Amino acid sequence: ISATVERPIKVYFVGSGRKKKCAECGPCYIYPDISGKVCLPGCYNLRSELIAMVNMESKLSDDVIMKNIPWNNRAGFVKILAEIASATFCLQPPGDTLTRKSFYDSIRLGCIPVVFREDDLFLEQLAFSKVIDYHDIWIYIPEDVIRNGTNVVEILRKVDEATIVRKREAMLRYSKHFLFPSTGGMNASVDEPNSLSLTLQDLYSSVRAKTIL
Repeated sequence: ISATVERPIKVYFVGSGRKKKCAECGPCYIYPDISGKVCLPGCYNLRSELIAMVNMESKLSDDVIMKNIPWNNRAGFVKILAEIASATFCLQPPGDTLTRKSFYDSIRLGCIPVVFREDDLFLEQLAFSKVIDYHDIWIYIPEDVIRNGTNVVEILRKVDEATIVRKREAMLRYSKHFLFPSTGGMNASVDEPNSLSLTLQDLYSSVRAKTIL
């Protein structure tokens, strides 16, 4: 990741649409019989709106890309990763959970994730949120702004260069946290933990809390 190098793709979104307004992102399933009820976690499927906006903008500009390639397509997956590494902003609506794998891919590859909620329930779903200040990394656009028809690409084009550089520097700072090393975590340190050491810390804290109770 370079904090200052200009990337050829301004806005990137990879994902498919969902037929239902409910994002079916996971937290609902802890509640019995949610049919016909208001979504308790407050999820909303923004994908249809985002796909329409990005598709429209991609026809007008070469620096906006919308992709819908199955993740089990190896060649397509490799190309997607290359495009993420060439993009400035990556849209990250809910996936199979409130977040999705692409969220972490974008951080590792230096593409600023764009999220549409930042409440406590959302933060609780993120890896190592007690250690990583995700607010330093992402661009937050409220769901209602998109639902009201404001163009997400136009919003992101107005983000100044200083903010972009600051977000990239934060991704550089935290990127090692998402590595699972083959050396058994021996290259981790207190100041620069990796995914393995952070996972072990979380497990220890969880077990210790239950033991104390």
